[in-house]
Amino acid sequence: NNVISCNVDVNYVAFFILPASCSNKWHSHARRNLIYHILLNDLSGGGCNFQCGKASKILLNAGDELIFDYSQLHRSENNSILHRVNFIVDFKPKNYDADNIDNGASKH
Repeated sequence: NNVISCNVDVNYVAFFILPASCSNKWHSHARRNLIYHILLNDLSGGGCNFQCGKASKILLNAGDELIFDYSQLHRSENNSILHRVNFIVDFKPKNYDADNIDNGASKH
């Protein structure tokens, strides 16, 4: 039996594009999942600043990544002259306890 055991429930995967010089407003979601972002392209003329609660991280180079609980207030601002293209995975680990984690942007 070659079944791989996975300890996460994947809700969806997608590509998120944030146009150059655009941002989104502070917001949160009712679902208490984690979301993983990985930047697929190098940005130029500035990075994409991501904020979750009091934590922040700038995505600038392809491969830059972050993970966070999107029930927390968050926003992003693309200061680049290029569109930001992220591949994302929305998931919930089995036995996930959202009340007992650091809900800021991960510094991966």
